[in-house]
Amino acid sequence: MAIAYSRGSTLGPKDLYIYIRDDKGVFIDPAIIYYEVFKYNKGALDDMSSLVVPPIKIEAGKFYAPIKVPNDAPLGTYYIRWSIKKTETSKAFAVENRFAIVNTPRVT
Repeated sequence: MAIAYSRGSTLGPKDLYIYIRDDKGVFIDPAIIYYEVFKYNKGALDDMSSLVVPPIKIEAGKFYAPIKVPNDAPLGTYYIRWSIKKTETSKAFAVENRFAIVNTPRVT
């Protein structure tokens, strides 16, 4: 596990973030972007938020998920799924990142 956060922590721009670029490598704001959080549970993903949530824009093409980890959040592995459409007519795609909720934060 590469990324871990502790219960009660507030995640900011340097935590769960995503950068969107066009084919030339220029940062762009997609037509649609949102995220969902899932808990890994015995080989399946349980939807933790039951909401699709828009991220916070840092600057052009750079976004983060402003998550407040509850003090009683279950420990374990989680996924954030970013759903993106670069333009209104482009095909949607998703990017997933794995992270953990632990008693004591650590980065490996």
